[in-house]
Amino acid sequence: MSGLKVNPNKSSIILSKAVRSERQEILEVLGFQEGSLPIKYLGVPLTASRLTIADCQPLLDKVSSRISGWSHLSLSFAGRVQVIKSVLSALHMYWGSVFILPKAVIKVLERRMTDFLWKGPSGAGYTKVAWVQCCKPKEEGGLGIRSVQYINQALILKQIWRICSKNPVLFGWHGCSAIDSEIRRLDFSSASAPWFWRKMLKLCPRLKEGLEYRVGDGRKFRLWSDIWHPRGPLLFTFPTRSVYYGAAGRIRCFIR
Repeated sequence: MSGLKVNPNKSSIILSKAVRSERQEILEVLGFQEGSLPIKYLGVPLTASRLTIADCQPLLDKVSSRISGWSHLSLSFAGRVQVIKSVLSALHMYWGSVFILPKAVIKVLERRMTDFLWKGPSGAGYTKVAWVQCCKPKEEGGLGIRSVQYINQALILKQIWRICSKNPVLFGWHGCSAIDSEIRRLDFSSASAPWFWRKMLKLCPRLKEGLEYRVGDGRKFRLWSDIWHPRGPLLFTFPTRSVYYGAAGRIRCFIR
């Protein structure tokens, strides 16, 4: 045992509406103060509802603060491009790996980077080329700056892949087989799921485009619900099937 003890003065408990009748009893037993969402946890807001632009204000302020700190520097256009690639583009990486950033937040981030690129820290000048064009590879006439939206999607898809591959860090925490089942089937039609989860599942088709399925001996693949056939899950192609399932419908049952 480490000998560490919980400090009630530095701890709080957040109760759901379902336990309001036992609220006072729980607080008395634990001896904690009652807290409320949103709160800041590991540098990002923890909220029970969808993320808003107000929740992301610390991120926006951080970007603005960095740009303001360069006001005394005489950066050339090429220098500002490198600063955007190496510094400004890295500021939202952590947030983008945790949340699907709201479109309004992405627009503000890109607008501030656009202004810095073309106008510099002083804000003098005008935008000469659209930001979409700047985010294209150099081979296609762009500047090679990575799009905030595409980086955000790539980072969230990486989290989805970790769930699909049953990463021990994630599954050691939640251990929820239902989550694994939904994503492995790439089912993004769960209307009753939380907002963030629905947004994650809507990215699954993008993950599907880059996946390669190896059936092997068929032990890990379900015949009807898993994506092993070019047509996708056979469940949707043959909805009125009357075929023998056998051993939970694993493909191995039909491999000779």
